[in-house]
Amino acid sequence: MKTVLIFVVAATFGAFSALPVSAAEKWDQIGKEKLKDKQGETSFRIGVEDGRYRFIKFRAEGGDVKLDEVTISFLTGDDQKVERLGKIRDGKESRPITVGVALKSTIKKISVKYETDTEEKVNLLVLAKKK
Repeated sequence: MKTVLIFVVAATFGAFSALPVSAAEKWDQIGKEKLKDKQGETSFRIGVEDGRYRFIKFRAEGGDVKLDEVTISFLTGDDQKVERLGKIRDGKESRPITVGVALKSTIKKISVKYETDTEEKVNLLVLAKKK
């Protein structure tokens, strides 16, 4: 009986470990901007076909970025504001932001107020996921 239980547990664990994790964690890059100043604003225009996402997050490349305010504008004319998203270290990502209540919310534009710690050019990427 003990041997059968161990076999069942091992088979179950093996089956679950074979599932592709990357498919569940697939994030699409929907925007990229080069930040020109140490402090300022930038916008990402999102195409109508590409704007139907449920979650977004940001990635910093080339330096740290502090996001003071993010405004997500939808085709419906509504806006969603997120303040003090925090500092994103170089090569790291922000926490995910839930966008709208369903896939009905189509993103038109994302505006960001930011600060950087460097004079170098920093790239800010927008990543999005449908579910």
